[in-house]
Amino acid sequence: MAFTTAIGCITVVALLAISSVESYPFPVYYTVWYGSSKGYHFNDYTTHGLSSPSVVGVDKIYIRYKSTDVLAVQFTYRLSNGNCQMGSYHGGGTEYEGSDSFISLSKDEYVSRMSGRSNRNIYYLHFIIRNSITGRTRSYGYGYNQGGQHFTIAGPIYAIYGHAGSRVYYLGAYLPTPTTELYGYVDGSGFWDSVTSHFPAITRLQQVIGCITILALLAISSVESYPFPVYNTVWYGSSKGYHFNDYTRHGLSSTSVVGVDKIYIHYKSTDVLAVQFTYRLSNGGCQLGYYHGDGAEGGGSNSIISLSKDEYVARISGRYEITIRYLQFVIQNSITGRTRSYSYGYNRGQHFTIAGPIYAIYGHSGSRIDNLGVYLSTPATELHGYIRGTGFWDPVTSHFPAITRLQQVCIRSGADIDSVLFTYLTTTGSYTSGRYGGGGGGEGCFTLESYERISSVQIYKSETKGGVIIGLQFTISSSTSVRTYVQGPFGRLSGDGITLRRDTGVLGFYGYYTSTRLTGLGLIGH
Repeated sequence: MAFTTAIGCITVVALLAISSVESYPFPVYYTVWYGSSKGYHFNDYTTHGLSSPSVVGVDKIYIRYKSTDVLAVQFTYRLSNGNCQMGSYHGGGTEYEGSDSFISLSKDEYVSRMSGRSNRNIYYLHFIIRNSITGRTRSYGYGYNQGGQHFTIAGPIYAIYGHAGSRVYYLGAYLPTPTTELYGYVDGSGFWDSVTSHFPAITRLQQVIGCITILALLAISSVESYPFPVYNTVWYGSSKGYHFNDYTRHGLSSTSVVGVDKIYIHYKSTDVLAVQFTYRLSNGGCQLGYYHGDGAEGGGSNSIISLSKDEYVARISGRYEITIRYLQFVIQNSITGRTRSYSYGYNRGQHFTIAGPIYAIYGHSGSRIDNLGVYLSTPATELHGYIRGTGFWDPVTSHFPAITRLQQVCIRSGADIDSVLFTYLTTTGSYTSGRYGGGGGGEGCFTLESYERISSVQIYKSETKGGVIIGLQFTISSSTSVRTYVQGPFGRLSGDGITLRRDTGVLGFYGYYTSTRLTGLGLIGH
């Protein structure tokens, strides 16, 4: 669905950058999300926030809805330069399906609360708009306000993110105050105390009364105590089970995580049952992480991987179906470059690879490991496209040999992007990735000079083929000139498009591919 807008407002698509927010005019932090994990990921804030001017508030909210459902949502944002920018249309619904509503905010108003109900998708949304000077509020509700799982997020809300397809499947928001991860079980009603409210302003927590049963609790806190910045990758697997995050659990203390000391695995020949990491701390000590997964003491086998002080986890790969069925760890010595490899479980299912150094893990677990992601030293954008096939992650942060820069990009394309192949310069020569995709289409390559870098990539995905990548175009910038030039287009620049940017240049790529085409792509770099 396409839109045209007035001067100063442009159509933007979905992007989640796993990165620092230092380029924003003020720091903001995303909340947990509410709903199911179906559909395509979108993130309005990082799409606008990684460029200048940045998002500073909400100007309008567009809702398409029925009496029984919420069909779609679209925000228009105020920018730091005084203009506005229209976010993407998230959800479905034809022109003749349901009703439309616009909520317009004055310059003194903000979204003070967003609540709703969800089951397989978000089917009810309620917005409270508040005037920051008078404190007056107005409220708007859409959809079916009964049943399901209820949630509330107290603002000011600066932007939204989530998953969408034919409906809005889940929603989260960006607030001016950070939080830890959620610990416990996602069940019952979601609450969010209004500690960031403008009117009246909350100054401090005074009292906790009595004993109450808590299904899940989220602590609002800062993560500035980490000894160095690390960034979470996408996760691989399903969204079942309880959420865990070893890094934020340990990293919020004065003795923060700086590496991996041991990995404990409980497994069978057909499955991975549980995993537990021991972490090295910045004070020289070690801390045992939590046990993630299950498996009775008498069932399956145990293995412990111990790392010396010169070693690190260079790569985690695995396979998953409903749960993580197979894991492989590659341990590398940062001085000699020697590696050792350990594999567990059943080598079948959808494959993924994450190149390190890997500092900590996060994911979901219950009776098994339901999904897994890691923390790296380099941020990445969100994946654009479709999660299908094999997941790849180029080793741009590897210690041995160290990759110094991206040298060449080769693309095979026709009606779609059939495959991509990347060549990197290293301290000992060069490294060429595998061909991510198939051998169809015609091939085109371009080589970067030592003073050149890829500053942005336009990615287009199909609206009718399940979201596979159909077009790519690269913008090249130079350290010796302010001029830029374009390489491409490769494939077709039509359908659902987005521009991904990396302020200091693209270090590398990650994504998904099948035997015939590239299905998803993201960028690695600051």
